[in-house]
Amino acid sequence: MPFPALVVWGVAALAAGTGVVKTVKAVKDNNKASKYSEEANDIVSKASRKAQEARERARKSLEDLGQTKLNVIESTIKNARTIEVLHNLIKNNGQDFNLTKDQLELAEKLV
Repeated sequence: MPFPALVVWGVAALAAGTGVVKTVKAVKDNNKASKYSEEANDIVSKASRKAQEARERARKSLEDLGQTKLNVIESTIKNARTIEVLHNLIKNNGQDFNLTKDQLELAEKLV
């Protein structure tokens, strides 16, 4: 009976050896997968930071554009008021475009 026992032990040792080889391969594969996962997470983090920076630049640009538009509108309204005041002064001056210094100063104050 020693021969069958040796065969059984040999088969068991071979199976154990195969299991060890597969375990070592699995550990290597797991380490490789972890490395790829870390690299992917780094890429995602960098992309997220860049996206946030782009959002911030876009927000700032839109804010600047809004301020520029506001400045243009305010300037246009001021110019329209100046024209309106001058129009009324000329109209009240008998349609005479020759306004006195006092009338021009008044026009500046009314705007």
